[in-house]
Amino acid sequence: MTWKTWLYLHKYNLLKPGSIAYFKRLMAYEKMSRDELEDLHWKKVFSLIRHAVFYSKFYREKLKKIGANIEDFTTPEAFDAFPVLTRDELQEHFDEILCDNTSRSALNLSTTGGSSGQPAAVFMPKAFPRAALGWRMLSWWGLEPAVNWSRTYRNTAPGLKEKIIQGVVDFPIKTVLLNASSFTESDIVVFLDRFNKKKPPLLQGYVGAIDNVAEYILAHKLNVHKPEAVWVTSAPLSEIQRARIEKAFHSPVYDQYGCCEVFWLAAECQAHKGLHIFYDARRIDFLGDDLHSVQVGQLGKIAITDLENYSFPIIRYLNDDMGRLLTTRCGCGCSLPLMDHVRGRISDSIHLPSGRCLNGEFMTTLFDRHPDAIKRFHVHQNKDFSIVVKVVPNCCEELMKKILQEIVQDLKHNTFNEVEITTKIVLAIDLIKGKLRFVTSDCK
Repeated sequence: MTWKTWLYLHKYNLLKPGSIAYFKRLMAYEKMSRDELEDLHWKKVFSLIRHAVFYSKFYREKLKKIGANIEDFTTPEAFDAFPVLTRDELQEHFDEILCDNTSRSALNLSTTGGSSGQPAAVFMPKAFPRAALGWRMLSWWGLEPAVNWSRTYRNTAPGLKEKIIQGVVDFPIKTVLLNASSFTESDIVVFLDRFNKKKPPLLQGYVGAIDNVAEYILAHKLNVHKPEAVWVTSAPLSEIQRARIEKAFHSPVYDQYGCCEVFWLAAECQAHKGLHIFYDARRIDFLGDDLHSVQVGQLGKIAITDLENYSFPIIRYLNDDMGRLLTTRCGCGCSLPLMDHVRGRISDSIHLPSGRCLNGEFMTTLFDRHPDAIKRFHVHQNKDFSIVVKVVPNCCEELMKKILQEIVQDLKHNTFNEVEITTKIVLAIDLIKGKLRFVTSDCK
C-alpha cells in the first residue's frame, strides 16, 4: 500500500467511520468458499426482509395484501415468491418505503437520469461506505483505491460548495473531468490535452461518452496516454465499442454494472469471463414473465436487492434491465458469482404485430461480426411496427451495402417477416445525456 492510499483511506475513514473495516471484510468475503459465501448472502437477505417488514409500511402492507408474513420467507426457495418492487411502486409509495426508524437527515437522495422515460428516486444512508465496493473492484484491475483518474460523466461542473466537499472526499486523488452531457470537439481537445499531461492510470465514464472520445482519437490518428484501465458503465457495451476504445487507448476495457437506485452491482475482472456480482452486498435475480426465477443461463428480467440499505429497503426491484446468470467459474480466485453483460432493457424490446417480442439484447449484437465496419448504429421502431436501422459507416460503400443486406436478412428472419425493415446511412447518431441507446421503440 502506497502512502497516498494509506492517507486517502484513513482520511475517508474519518469522514465515514468503519470504511476501512468494511473494505477489509469485502476483500475477505470474495475469498470465501462458495458455501460460506452462500451462507453469508442468505443471512443478509433474511435479515433485510425482517427489518423491512417490521419498519417499512410499504412492505408490511405488501405482504398483508398477498396474505403472507415474515415466516413465509425463511428459505432461498421461498424468497423466489417474495413480491417484486416495480418502478411505478417506487414512485407512488416513495414515503411509505422509507423505514419508520430512519431520519431523513441521515440520508442522501439518488435520482435516475430519466433516459428511459421514467425517472425514479431512492434514499441511501450517508454513513454507508459504498466507495469500498469500488475499491475492491479496482483491486481486480491491479489498481489501488487512491488511483488518479479521469472521468467522462454528466454534471461534472458542480457549485463551489460541492466542489469543496468533493475535493475533501477525493484528496489526495487527482482527477481530470469532461462533462458528457453535451460536449463539443473543442471540449474533447481540451480534455485530451489535460489527460495527456496528468497521465491518470484510470479512465472512467459513460460508454457512449468514452466511445465518442475514442472515435475522435482514431479519426485524427492521435497518440494519447495509455491508462492501465478503462472503466465503462451506465449503458450496454457492444463489442464494436470495446474494440474501438481498446484500439484508441491501447488499454483493457472493463464493464461495470450499476444503476442510480442501487450502486455497485457487478463488474468485470481481468479475466473478462463475465461480471462478478457483488454477492456479499447485493442480490440479483433473473425472472421470467411469471416473476419467478428462470433457469441458470436463461435470459430474464433483472430484480435487484440491496443488502446494505436498511433505511430505504430495495427488495427484488425491477429496473427494466435484462440479463442472465452464468454457470462458469472465474479463474481469478474471486468466488463471487458471474453474470453476463447486460445487453438490453425491457423498454428497448422490438414488438411485433403478432404479439411476439424481440429483446433488445439481440439488437445490440447486430454488428458484432463487423466491429471495424461501422462507427455507431441505432435501431428504432416506429408506431406502425416498421424498423429503421441507422448506421454511421467506417468502410467503403460497397462493403457497407453488403453488410446492411446481411443485417436486413437477419432481422427479417428474427422478426418472422412481420415488419418492414429499412436501413439508413447517417453522419452521426446523437447521445442522450451522454449515453447511446442502441434500441428505441415507439411501440410500448
